[in-house]
Amino acid sequence: MRAVAWACAWLLWASPGQRTAAADPRALAADAARAVKSPEAEPGAAIATLASAPPLPRGGLAIAEVDVSLAFWRGGDRRPDGTRVRSGRAWARGRARYVLDRPATAGETVVLLDFASSMPREPSSLDEVALASYVDGPFDPGGLEITGHDGARSLTRAGPRRDVVVTLAAGATSFELDYAIDVPHRYWPFGCVRGRCSLSGALAPLPSEPAVGGVYLPAGGRVVAPAHWHVREAAFVDDTAAARRSSPRTAFEVVVSDPGEGRTPYPGIFFGPRWHRTQEWYRGVELTVLTPWRRPSGQVPDDPRIQYRSDVAGIVLSIAEELIDLLDALDRPPALGRRITVVQGPLRAAVAQAHPGAVMISDEAFELFPAKRFRRFHEDAIGRGLADVLAEAEFDGVQPSSRALWLSSGAGFALLQLWRTQRDARDEFAHDMLSRLTFVPAVDRFLYTQQASFSSAYFRGVEDEMPLRNHPLWFAHALPTGRRIHEKLGDLIGPEGLDRFWLELLAYPSRDPQRVAERAFGRDLGWFFAQWLGPYPAVDYAIVGFDSRRNPDGSHHHRIEVRKLSAQPLVEPVQLLVTEVGGKQHFLSWNGELGDAGDARDSVAALAREPTRGTHVFELDTSARVRSARLDPRSRTVQTPMPKANVDPLFDDRHPPRFRFLYTGVGLSIAASEFLSARTATARFNAVTGFASFESSLRRDLRRTGHVQIARDRETDIAVGLGTNLWFGRKVNRQRRRARVRLYESVSLLNGRSLDPRGGVRVIETVGLIDDTRGFAWWPERGRWLSLTSSARHTIRTDAPHDNRHDITIDAAWIQLWRLAKDHVIATSLFAEIVNPIRGASEFRALARVGGIGGLQGYGADEAFGRGVFLAQAEYRHVYVNDLHLNLAHLAWLRSLGGVLFAGTASASRCDRLGGWFGARSWYGTVGYALMGYFSILGVTPQLVRLEVAVPLVRYRGETCQGRVLPDYLGQVQGVPDATRLLPPVSFNLLFQHNF
Repeated sequence: MRAVAWACAWLLWASPGQRTAAADPRALAADAARAVKSPEAEPGAAIATLASAPPLPRGGLAIAEVDVSLAFWRGGDRRPDGTRVRSGRAWARGRARYVLDRPATAGETVVLLDFASSMPREPSSLDEVALASYVDGPFDPGGLEITGHDGARSLTRAGPRRDVVVTLAAGATSFELDYAIDVPHRYWPFGCVRGRCSLSGALAPLPSEPAVGGVYLPAGGRVVAPAHWHVREAAFVDDTAAARRSSPRTAFEVVVSDPGEGRTPYPGIFFGPRWHRTQEWYRGVELTVLTPWRRPSGQVPDDPRIQYRSDVAGIVLSIAEELIDLLDALDRPPALGRRITVVQGPLRAAVAQAHPGAVMISDEAFELFPAKRFRRFHEDAIGRGLADVLAEAEFDGVQPSSRALWLSSGAGFALLQLWRTQRDARDEFAHDMLSRLTFVPAVDRFLYTQQASFSSAYFRGVEDEMPLRNHPLWFAHALPTGRRIHEKLGDLIGPEGLDRFWLELLAYPSRDPQRVAERAFGRDLGWFFAQWLGPYPAVDYAIVGFDSRRNPDGSHHHRIEVRKLSAQPLVEPVQLLVTEVGGKQHFLSWNGELGDAGDARDSVAALAREPTRGTHVFELDTSARVRSARLDPRSRTVQTPMPKANVDPLFDDRHPPRFRFLYTGVGLSIAASEFLSARTATARFNAVTGFASFESSLRRDLRRTGHVQIARDRETDIAVGLGTNLWFGRKVNRQRRRARVRLYESVSLLNGRSLDPRGGVRVIETVGLIDDTRGFAWWPERGRWLSLTSSARHTIRTDAPHDNRHDITIDAAWIQLWRLAKDHVIATSLFAEIVNPIRGASEFRALARVGGIGGLQGYGADEAFGRGVFLAQAEYRHVYVNDLHLNLAHLAWLRSLGGVLFAGTASASRCDRLGGWFGARSWYGTVGYALMGYFSILGVTPQLVRLEVAVPLVRYRGETCQGRVLPDYLGQVQGVPDATRLLPPVSFNLLFQHNF
């Protein structure tokens, strides 16, 4: 009955596409059996030899037991040498005794892993959003220093990870290490933020053994080996300053996740201000949830959907109970007395993260729009962490460490999916929910750049993406998590085979998983584990041909050609979704194999002969015409663009490509000081600038984009512009390449309400060359902008006299970001513009401006003009405080507060010629300061708000421009006798992006 129930659950969970994708790896799908092209390239080009996966190691000297004692110093405390621990950090002194599983022979070694020192420098490959998941402020490396040892013949550091290699004397049965841990100001799993610290995996050097996996697994990797851990002591030192800071409300505590009596990779250690504890026993399991805040008044199961803070403890306990019930129904209940600790703290890389005997939960969990469909993503992440912890006990100590690592996480993922089925959760991810809203730029950026908090929780896939393997169990090797094995095995052997695989392994946890999988499938699977137990091989698929013809009976015959290009031999099922006009769908599957399987008794050798490039043809008959064909509709593959990596590998997965249209911005800029000081309605209206811009392209096309903009400003009643960008160069994020040629044409209806008394129609043709290496739009910290633009402008009078004006402008800009540290950036901008009249004298509207938004912020836009203008600006952008949790009506959360100190100078030539440029009375200057807030819209997408105050340093009177005297002419236009009243000494501006 249990087997039937499990199989039914998997069948209910699997969509039609998933069931179809479970193809025989040595036979083509039935829908596509009629035509296959020959491979294009020689087989096995990527590797010279490809042997069977090496046998798992047995024996060798190992650590059986570890006894640890730790003393902690908090930020501000004095260490034994008299130096103070820096604020926001911690320091620990430890002593660990390692007991061997047998007496050592002379010269035998053991290798210990140092997770505390695994991030010696700031990661340079991450964009600003991803980096903010690991680093809080200026980078702090932390680390572990061994200060002494006893019982070992010698101790050295080896390799790029600086593993601790301990050489032992003959007959040695144990050794001891003395060490100091510098706990950095960094997000968990290792670090301190807001006084809450985690030492998970960093409490001592960890016993290890060589990582064993597939043929693509890089050499030199090691996995943590479980041992019997005993934390004999873990306490704060008796520090007078710390005692003065402590009170019943701010008391500190140390939490040790109890690993029980069994073997475990390491125990978790957390310390900081006392957590609020919620504890219960359920079916013999002790569940402890620690949260920074008290539980709210609305508690599970009666918690309202909208309250300031979610009942995290209640949600966690509810999920844990349901998972324990499932294990009990499968006759695999957790051991009586099992303890699971859930700690909420400053984790940013994921909503939840599993560790031996403990689950970390981010203190930003459930800080998102409180719709049930959105909350489910965070509930799933917490369920995954709990399921992994519950499953780890099944395999730790009974399987070799490398196997136990991915088996336990794979079993946890299987349990998670069964739990989701029981909850009747829909197979729905962010793209399914938001695909009809991609015209909204925030949604478009979220879906296609994935620059968002916890982005991996919202997207369908087969892989646990780890931009950094910042986890004690994963940092020292390249083995995958069990999710990949579970998902790929399910695609291959189907839900019934997967059911048999997990049922046998849960009943007999010590069995070889490859042999169990082969019994479940009935075929040799050596190639499968050889291929997947390592980094995901780089591969790209594309629809390269689509041919349709009408049959005599009125039906339609289609041949769809798919190209496969991989860096290494790879076989994986590939699915094709064909949709007819009218909505009927066809799921076709190809096993992904290009070559001949050869001798089925040696599938690993057959994998070595698999070509790395070739094509496959699907054939299909339909009653109606085909509307679209889409490769991999359920994201069952991970595609990588082949070098040069400047394209989106999913662009050519759909035929025909889907059209994309979105508004990229609706902006309203108000020069607040100019607005308030104006004396006429027209002048106030001139201080308001608005625009609506739109972008269109083929979905995921990084080659060309089109643009439409509708705008108004102080001189224009309405302007409509059309343009295109021709992109080239490498990618700077998933949605944009670095360089482009910009072609733009605009037509605007000019008014006579500004400084120019006559209107007309203005036509502008623009061509520009832009190189922008900034990867993140809202608050970039790295990169530069270089641009050279030329515009031809034509002002056509619509009434007499027809004194039309024509000119050419040339401008150049260089923006550079000089990163001092995380959250501390110097931004500089140099800009120059020259106006060259071709026919007729230039009007005010045609001249280059010194002030206004985008110029020197302390000056009004109508205050200073020139035929040539040069601007130099600098800003120091800095963050005061991160990790805020200010909930703004569940629509946005304030995450960080910062400031911008800025200054700028400009030189303007005369209005009728370039003379006087850089002369004595040509210079202007401004200084100011801005407050900025980093927001998370709906708890997901980033947004910047900037409120700035600027002061002009110099103002000139009596300057002549276009035959008018400034600033007196401003007063004449507005009917104000004293024009200085229109020039406020302080300007205020509200912006939603940086000036440059």
